[in-house]
Amino acid sequence: MRQYLFAAALALCCLARPAAAGQSPPASQDDLAAMRAEMTALRQQMDEQQKHYEAQISELRQKVDDLSRTAAKAAPSPEEELAAAVEKARAEAATLEPSQMSLFFGRAIQSANPDISVIGDMLGHYVSGEHGERQPTGEHENEDRFIFRELELAFSSPVDPHSRADFFVHVHEHDGEWHAGLCEGYLTLLTLPYDLQARVGKFRSAFGKANQLHTHNMPWVDRPNVITNFFGEESLNEEGAELSWLIPNPWKKYIEWTLDIQNNENPQSFGGGESDDVMFVNHLRYFETLSQASTLELGASHVTAPNDAGHGGSRTHVEGLDITYKWRPPREGLYKSLTWQTEALFSQKDQPDGSSEDAWGAYSSLEYQFARQWSAFTRWDYSQFPDDAGSHEHAGSVGVTFAQSEFCFWRLSYKFTDASGPLAMRDRSEVWLQLNIGLGPHRAHKY
Repeated sequence: MRQYLFAAALALCCLARPAAAGQSPPASQDDLAAMRAEMTALRQQMDEQQKHYEAQISELRQKVDDLSRTAAKAAPSPEEELAAAVEKARAEAATLEPSQMSLFFGRAIQSANPDISVIGDMLGHYVSGEHGERQPTGEHENEDRFIFRELELAFSSPVDPHSRADFFVHVHEHDGEWHAGLCEGYLTLLTLPYDLQARVGKFRSAFGKANQLHTHNMPWVDRPNVITNFFGEESLNEEGAELSWLIPNPWKKYIEWTLDIQNNENPQSFGGGESDDVMFVNHLRYFETLSQASTLELGASHVTAPNDAGHGGSRTHVEGLDITYKWRPPREGLYKSLTWQTEALFSQKDQPDGSSEDAWGAYSSLEYQFARQWSAFTRWDYSQFPDDAGSHEHAGSVGVTFAQSEFCFWRLSYKFTDASGPLAMRDRSEVWLQLNIGLGPHRAHKY
């Protein structure tokens, strides 16, 4: 098209040039007629060329529209894709559906194989003083020796959609002989209405924080002095029933109340094996998420029971307060964390002469993880004795833990105890080297 326009413009210039210059005579009628004929021919060619281009453009547009309609028909919608995937999965499942007999045997084999784990806790122990010296309690914990402190066998499995069973058997040495016994064994009811949950069996009482920890789950080698002096080496751990309730509240906060009714067989502060009464334990727990990296937990506990063979004539009351702060930054959670835990206990114990002995104790612990496999802790202890508030122990501990893996850790710890009074043991320095090994899928403990 550009060629024809150029030719027309050139012809016009040629016609206009002689007239403008005045050097040639005017064109004849024949010349003008010839030029008009050429111009008409040029217009016809330009019109034909334009029609040709328009036809090509229309054809291309039709092809684009056809391709668009074809692509729309070929690409299914998300709903159609989902429906097709479901139908395909159903077809594959139908070809692989097992027989009823194979289902029966499969479930039978699975139900006969709960999660089983084994945890061994070993110590190397040194205590200042004469080698081989026995303490007034007659226990071996304060001798210079290697100790296989505890072997825990754990069996856990869902019973049905509504409940779960957990059993923990401990094997330990006492006075040179090995004994096996049930540490905990209970059924948990998971689907009760009104945000309720219940346990029935033998279990650690829901009192405070340290009382509920298994030995291998403690951040220290030994239990705090106040827990041992108030509740004994085994802590509060009896047969009974428990009911916990997640309390609804307008603030949408996590508030949990727990009631335990257990046998009154703790000999340290309560009736012991001679009692035929029960022990009541109440625990109120408040949990708050402060930020993405930190949480705060507050707790209040109370336990009461007769401390003789009667039914309440002589009783013991123990109250407890606990606070736990945890910090773990999301981006460095594998390498850094901090836990501060403090607990205080207050005891009022009726004495045989009619008087009442008031005692208290507390501990405060700080644990800091400074590398992926390394952490350190320090703990302060103070404890009187429920039967003699004049006897007391004041102790300080430090230690470092190396987590060889998820299933094995080493811990080195030092503790100095300043003791006073007839019920307290002598002043002493102790060094522990702890090795803890776990095999199998042992369930996680409470946060």
